Amino acid sequence: MKLSHRFMKVLVIVALAIAGIQMLAAQNTPVNASSRSQSIVRLAKRQLGKPYIWAATGPYAFDCSGLAQYVYQHAAHISLPRTTFQQVNVGRRVSLRHLHPGDLLFWYSRWEGYYHVAIYIGHNWYIQAPEPGQRVKRTKLSWWYPSAARRVI
Repeated sequence: MKLSHRFMKVLVIVALAIAGIQMLAAQNTPVNASSRSQSIVRLAKRQLGKPYIWAATGPYAFDCSGLAQYVYQHAAHISLPRTTFQQVNVGRRVSLRHLHPGDLLFWYSRWEGYYHVAIYIGHNWYIQAPEPGQRVKRTKLSWWYPSAARRVI
């Protein structure tokens, strides 16, 4: 009887180990990335209409990098650095022709470097905290096209 009891303990331990490995593998699946990007888009949309205030990080007002930082932290539990200059180095660079919802968009000028960040929400639209006097808004990708994109998820 003791042998079968020990055998059962070993079986339970092995089963738990296998389940843990499967859970870790599932965390890196495209389905999980897709659900996280959907959460990012949903939370970004909930910020529409909030005022732009320089250096604001939410939840009642934002600047551009504060919006990205807040949305990623609260929707996907991903900690982004505070400024656009730092955020542009997070994740991996992606082509502007192959954007996915949740990607970060960056604008660059040779005088300022990377100076603006927004969250791509799909179908050529992004959400941004544009500038003082404006509110968080949804904007169509058009003439003011980003210089770079990063995929963090």
